[in-house]
Amino acid sequence: MPLQRLIRKYSNRRLYDTAASRHVTLADLRQLVIAGEKFRVIDDKSARDLTRSVLLQIICEQEQFGAPVLGSELLEMIIRFHGRPMQALLSRSLEQAMANLVRQQESMQSEMASALQAPFAPDAGEGK
Repeated sequence: MPLQRLIRKYSNRRLYDTAASRHVTLADLRQLVIAGEKFRVIDDKSARDLTRSVLLQIICEQEQFGAPVLGSELLEMIIRFHGRPMQALLSRSLEQAMANLVRQQESMQSEMASALQAPFAPDAGEGK
């Protein structure tokens, strides 16, 4: 299992990256997620794991200021499932769907890269 960065959240709401020895913002943590780096956010006083809460903050910030990914209907459905017996199924289904989407995106990027690198073959019927 790859090592996780430890991010400490202080009572003044500041986040401190112990690996980089510097204060970070939600935007910095978003970049770590995009880069595929794992981190864990803990409360400095209680040592409570705040990672999920901070990830939700990042999503909320993106949804508020960028082009929304989560439409109102999807959010309503998630709220309806929360706390019900099918919640675990919804969670697994969403994770699997996102994993499949990532795999498809990586496959398409790989195919595009190899298509752009391969020399164009001359038309076999040309010149006859």
